[in-house]
Amino acid sequence: MRASADTAGPRPEVAPPRRVRRRDALGPLLLAPLLGIAGPLVLWPALVVHLALPLAVARHVAGAGRARFAAEDAPRVAEGLEWLLSVYAWAALATTAPPWAAGARPVRLRLPPAPPPPGPGRAALRLVTGVPALLLRIAADVAGLVPWLAAVACVLVLRRLPAPLWRLQERALCGHARLLCRQAALVGAQSPQKASTAYWSRVWNHDSATSPSRMRRTWARLFSRGGRPSGREAV
Repeated sequence: MRASADTAGPRPEVAPPRRVRRRDALGPLLLAPLLGIAGPLVLWPALVVHLALPLAVARHVAGAGRARFAAEDAPRVAEGLEWLLSVYAWAALATTAPPWAAGARPVRLRLPPAPPPPGPGRAALRLVTGVPALLLRIAADVAGLVPWLAAVACVLVLRRLPAPLWRLQERALCGHARLLCRQAALVGAQSPQKASTAYWSRVWNHDSATSPSRMRRTWARLFSRGGRPSGREAV
């Protein structure tokens, strides 16, 4: 976990994989029923974390106080969320390295300056106030299954992972990071409507900066077998 001067919100840092193999797509696909994670869609783990985080924060703040929670407990919570986001990133093909593999962790969580921790009551209340944001996240992840399946197909059949599909998985990971950090009281509370509006505004501004002709060329290269392949090679 790294501190960040950015006040826009938490941001997971994940680098595009330099090389992808067919087994990198088969692993998340075959383990999806066991993990409860299908690409960007997180099912029972999201529900468990949604219930556990606010209650755990309320318990620690009530027992140790706000100052001790901010100094000792919050960094440990952030480390745990970083590991969980690494699992999400691996399942979504945003990275090919699971967090349990040897080496550096594939996802690094950058956090803005933390606000003062909430009291026990307000921390526990996020169990209820976070439900709309959780439902919005699940709805967005259901829609994100289509590009994830397309990414799996590209790796298995076309033997590459196109950059546009990777960016969609990275954006979904950012949405998970914001929700998790809010429930863990690592960032200030924000209404789901405001957070969703800000997110889609950034997406629109990014996409609108790309000219239509460039977008057509991108998708033509994506589904073209001839010429130089775009994206990351798979073997």
